[in-house]
Amino acid sequence: MTDPPEDNPAVRILVALDASPLTQAAINAAASLAADMRGELQGLFVEDINLLRLADLPFTREVDEASAAIRPLDVAAMERALRLKAAEIRQAVATKAEELSVQWSFQVARGELVQSTLQVASRTDLLVLTREGRSTRRPRRPESAPIVVAFDDSPSGTGALQTAATLVRRLGGPLIILILAENAEQHQAISRHLKSWLDQHALSGTVHQLPIMDAQALIQVARQWEGKALVINRDCRLLDETTIGALVDKLTHPVVLVG
Repeated sequence: MTDPPEDNPAVRILVALDASPLTQAAINAAASLAADMRGELQGLFVEDINLLRLADLPFTREVDEASAAIRPLDVAAMERALRLKAAEIRQAVATKAEELSVQWSFQVARGELVQSTLQVASRTDLLVLTREGRSTRRPRRPESAPIVVAFDDSPSGTGALQTAATLVRRLGGPLIILILAENAEQHQAISRHLKSWLDQHALSGTVHQLPIMDAQALIQVARQWEGKALVINRDCRLLDETTIGALVDKLTHPVVLVG
């Protein structure tokens, strides 16, 4: 299920999707980045292996949304539903890519969203991930939602900042910058660099500091803003596969991993 592009752009933006209602927001963000960077948009639909395992249990039932009727759920029915969803998302990726005149491709994998994405992402510059997760919080209205970026003053951190600035230009909304600093001295140095960078690029942003350099603190602070996206560099030392999964689960907007 792949539509190969005509050539092979240096920049690839991989948008990883499941059956989440947040899918369109992730496609919009990824396609906007691909358009700005003249890169290729790669859609990856991940069939949730846990849903298929659940459907294989003999006592599993589903409730019809329209009639409230209860009926058995089996693997074959779940696979049909996932194929239909994959086709729907493929069309959404194609529509947005063609609207913005970017090259695109699409593939289907089976597994867990974050793990499957990281397995195929070794040659991808930018990752955009979203899934329904377990958050019950209602996102802000799109016009008031910010772009949030975690910034650690590394070269790849600057790449995350540049990506966030691109999303602000493309999607609108204010820029919120979360400084990742070990101590007050480092915070001051990063703040000076940040002010210089913002002035140079004629941008403004609201700056906050992560109170503790800890993965759980990052998750908690990121949840304070229901933005259009959270942007962070992939080699940030606060990130590992578990933390990425927790961010994707608990935020009601896409997570953009840079580099």
